[in-house]
Amino acid sequence: MQDNDEFNKKDEDDLDSNVLDEENLALQFDAGRFDHEDIKSEELEESYDEISEEHEQRVFISALFLSGKPIDVATFQRMLPPLNLENRLLVYAENFNSVRLGIRIRKVSGGYQMVTDSDVTPFLERFFGEKTENLSKAALETLAIVAYRQPVTKVEIEQMREVNSSGTMRLLLDKNLVKVVGRKAVPGKPLLYATTKFFLEYFGLNDLSELPTFREWQELK
Repeated sequence: MQDNDEFNKKDEDDLDSNVLDEENLALQFDAGRFDHEDIKSEELEESYDEISEEHEQRVFISALFLSGKPIDVATFQRMLPPLNLENRLLVYAENFNSVRLGIRIRKVSGGYQMVTDSDVTPFLERFFGEKTENLSKAALETLAIVAYRQPVTKVEIEQMREVNSSGTMRLLLDKNLVKVVGRKAVPGKPLLYATTKFFLEYFGLNDLSELPTFREWQELK
């Protein structure tokens, strides 16, 4: 989670002139547009062929390779015999990581994902560029407030930051790091914001309990 003042500076400047339209966002929320964060994979038939653990491990690794994104345990439970599967997946990940191939399997966002080993990433970035964009100080500060105070309104965010946050909130919504989760039961019923599953993936977290302390987050700025 490296800080970079230049990242998305242009994006945020552009958003200042095209700031967050909460009225339009509220209409979309009330229409049910944000009811489902993820598209669910099709249900698979609950009949499993006889499968060895060695073959099951290969299926697990191949699925992660093909996906590129985190796959949750529930999806694997539809693919593979579900009894005690969570324990077996942990073993498969450990087995794969012990080989040290330059890629590893991590637990993130409630599932598993195949990613590049940190010790080879700097070398690869010279040829392929950075895959993960860094967030500006303003975006990190706003995101920290959402992460630690969620669900939270835009007004509450701006009271803590003491600055208009419309452009930054629009940026975080566009990048799928925050989402609308409801309305606060106060006059005006303002929208409530929270972090997304992609937020966990972006920061390499399995769930919100793995967040650093607020003080540690502040030191990232």
